Amino acid sequence: MPKCSKPLLLGSLAAATFAATTAIGIPQAAAAPDNLPDGYTAPAQAIDSHSSIEHDATDDVERWIGEARRIMIEAGIEPQDIDANDLAIIAMHESSGDPDAVNDWDSNAAMGTPSTGLMQTIQPTFDAYALEGHTDIHDPVDNIIAASRYAIDRYGSVSEAPGPESVNKGGEYKPY
Repeated sequence: MPKCSKPLLLGSLAAATFAATTAIGIPQAAAAPDNLPDGYTAPAQAIDSHSSIEHDATDDVERWIGEARRIMIEAGIEPQDIDANDLAIIAMHESSGDPDAVNDWDSNAAMGTPSTGLMQTIQPTFDAYALEGHTDIHDPVDNIIAASRYAIDRYGSVSEAPGPESVNKGGEYKPY
């Protein structure tokens, strides 16, 4: 059994211990005890099978993806539709992990709507797919959320967007 490091405290109650952390730094909780006092709930499972990042990504990109996934899962998006590795593939290919990236040379820019931010969304698409309270195209978490919701709507999941789908099959990245 792995050595436990820190207890997770709910008030003064040690509810679970952390046995490991994921590649993106999210604690993986051990099973919570069955004897929690009234009003307390066991912590949500911290990881799922779609939360690991194997594609090269910066620590910041990994952190932003973890935060965006948490928000989207809380909003009801299925974890398998927002695979962390596939989000990293998009972020690193579209902007090299730069949340301030702006593409001022492609057809979108020529039409007055440059691709902006970590996931290179255009403003009308960002506005259409942003979650309430996450409406800043320059905020990397908000940008991931809107881009993910767009990819799910258009392709069925982030993994089925052209870029990740091609890379995962051994091909070159294809913009979405």
